[in-house]
Amino acid sequence: MLGILLMILAFVALVVIHERGHMTAAKKIGVKVTEFGIGIPPRVATIGKDTSWTKYSLNLIPLGWFVRLAGDNPTDTRSFTMTGSYLAASRWRKLIILIAGVVMNILTARIIFTILFAIGTPPLSILPDESVFSTHLMPTMTQAEERWIITIDESLPAQIIATQTWSRAAEEWLLSGTTIISIDNIPTTIGNISNQLQSCKETACTIEWITPENQTQTAAYQCVDSCLLGIMLDTSNSITIHKIHYPRYQAPLIALQEISQQTRFTFSSLGHLISTLRSGSKVEKQEATSQLSWPVGIVGVGQSIIAEWARSQWWILIGMISLALGLFNLLPIPALDGGRMLGVIIQSIGRIQPSTYYKIEGIINSVIMILLLGLGILIMAKDAAQFYCWENPLSQAAFGDSAHCIQPQQ
Repeated sequence: MLGILLMILAFVALVVIHERGHMTAAKKIGVKVTEFGIGIPPRVATIGKDTSWTKYSLNLIPLGWFVRLAGDNPTDTRSFTMTGSYLAASRWRKLIILIAGVVMNILTARIIFTILFAIGTPPLSILPDESVFSTHLMPTMTQAEERWIITIDESLPAQIIATQTWSRAAEEWLLSGTTIISIDNIPTTIGNISNQLQSCKETACTIEWITPENQTQTAAYQCVDSCLLGIMLDTSNSITIHKIHYPRYQAPLIALQEISQQTRFTFSSLGHLISTLRSGSKVEKQEATSQLSWPVGIVGVGQSIIAEWARSQWWILIGMISLALGLFNLLPIPALDGGRMLGVIIQSIGRIQPSTYYKIEGIINSVIMILLLGLGILIMAKDAAQFYCWENPLSQAAFGDSAHCIQPQQ
């Protein structure tokens, strides 16, 4: 419960930071801020005003925050030309106001990452070497070894934890729980077993092991086609994960690189999603959309991290969410900051009167906002169904079998 509460508060704080960026930029360049809204209208109550006459309101739908600027009401044409009106501002002032929220989220992510790199943090995860994406905070196994993020104690015994049923190991009764102690009387460890088995190509080797019943057995072994035994060794106690740490003067640069790497991956994934939705099969589309997550899914991840009390990893997640929030708002979609910035450019190129364009934009933004809220509710339903393990026919129809429970609760 603590994890859920902390993640909700963190997400709310990031949205407030975003909107605060818009408000601060507007006030600095002379555009009046008439309202700072908590939630989405209809309005429930007005909770105060500041010295600059900005009204703070509490609204019914708790799915976001907003800043209302003077002249930002398409139904009130008198406000279009008033002093301090957003529509009367130059296009450069408008662009500064619109991009300020994105800048605040990216700056927040950079500050978090810089502090983490400076004080040291465990990685959020270690990715397999075949992964096409990696960052400083999420390195591949090879990168983690090269950077001394993980070290492996190769002197530990070669204890088997799994055996393929078709493997040579199964034929020799090298089952789970067995410990290989020597090959040709040379002590065997998790570090040297591969090289030892390679020596069994020309002539047969003698493998000695201890069974789960603590009995010692031996057998001759010679490679046939491959020297792989088809076993998985227990390396759980052999891997030590160290903190990712950089000198304080270097941490800001590494944080910037982390943001760059995550940004490239975000837009690459978005491009793949769009491509799949355009030309993929129904199953591919369902698999692609199942990767989408909304605050409920993010809260679930955060709760798991907090449950293990991995504080720095929790801050990694907060930094990633802040960056994702900023990048999402950069998309040229109506109702988002990127869509409104595109509108400012269209007005400039087409020489359209701001008041005329704004009326059309207001209608488009309202429609798109409803669609985005509908999509958000659907994704939240999918996340909740997966997180709390209850049936949700609507989300299963949209996302396929991937909408089933994936995190059983005890």
